[in-house]
Amino acid sequence: MMSRLNIPDNLLRIIDPSAVKAFLLSSGFELSGINSDIAEAYSIKDGGIVILPLKKETHEYTKLLRSLVEYIGQTMNLSFDDVLGLIANPNSDIMRYRIQTEDSKFGHLRADEIRTATAGIYNILFNSAKKIASIRKRQIQDSAYKYADGCKFGQTEYGSFVLKVFCPTSDLGIKTEYAEPYCREVTRGVIENFRFLASNDVNDPEIALPPTMSKDIVRSIKEMQPSAPLMFSAGLTVRYSPLKDPSSILENKYSKTEDEKLDIKSNLFDNAEMLYQRYSKTDDLERELLTGFITDLHKDPPSEKEAKEPILHRITMDLKFGSARRKVNTILMASEYHKAVEWHDGGVEIVLDAKIDKSTKKWSVHEMVDLRPRDPQAEDNRLF
Repeated sequence: MMSRLNIPDNLLRIIDPSAVKAFLLSSGFELSGINSDIAEAYSIKDGGIVILPLKKETHEYTKLLRSLVEYIGQTMNLSFDDVLGLIANPNSDIMRYRIQTEDSKFGHLRADEIRTATAGIYNILFNSAKKIASIRKRQIQDSAYKYADGCKFGQTEYGSFVLKVFCPTSDLGIKTEYAEPYCREVTRGVIENFRFLASNDVNDPEIALPPTMSKDIVRSIKEMQPSAPLMFSAGLTVRYSPLKDPSSILENKYSKTEDEKLDIKSNLFDNAEMLYQRYSKTDDLERELLTGFITDLHKDPPSEKEAKEPILHRITMDLKFGSARRKVNTILMASEYHKAVEWHDGGVEIVLDAKIDKSTKKWSVHEMVDLRPRDPQAEDNRLF
């Protein structure tokens, strides 16, 4: 249900009707009627109609706008301030990092905890953007700063302390076939990394790390651990907004828009510490070039438990190593997995350029640099 805040009229009056109109159109509403230059009517598929006042100076402007925002909130299951936030920050996903301690019941938190949490969230956003930009091979540092600096913190909420972040969904000029916009990929990468650290997979060194993970990200998460015990829990949620140009994605195959929610227990920070030590032990790994074939796409029907969890795009490669051959596992981003399927089905010989963790029986990619066809004529088909 929508949580209505006591927003004063003078705040509503500064909202420009053009911004509200842009939000309505991007959210699936259609213009259905005009009353001169006084108001416009917008309808949605369920038959609902809202009235958008156009004259800020009129007495009825704030009353009609408040009614419009309340209706949108009920229709889209958004809080009143979330609707206002999306009007002010169009084309944004909403990420929430919730901390519940004894101090946070009334929306308060100690200053040192706030400093740790806000710095940690910013560093995670920045390092996630840097990691995915490196996969895309485009202006790594510049793109990362543009994404992180494009995020905006919102207000906290009662009952706990919530860092609300409006994350942009644009591509920042980084175009990739089959992929979602760069900024959306970064936002997804953040919660996927948290989810990995909250799972049992992090305890198994034979399981490949997510492609969006990096040592810098793990350090940022590790440093977010509150000094006070978590009395109840912490949590991370992401509310995805409709993309401005979904047609750029292959039939929206990789673009799920359901809200994502993850409960965070204190063991997540213990797992982050353990993974950080794992990274430290492999810092000296050297890049290797190995050739071979993709032998397994791991497309078997998931178990009942796995069906409820996000799909991991795992592949296994059979690669030549000296006079022998070795199986090497890795996890790809959804868009890269599409190309890997084509290479597997076509029997294309591939070249892996990566740092490989050989500390366990099953080798895995520790850090991917590139994965491409061996045929030089197919250079444009490289993944990274």
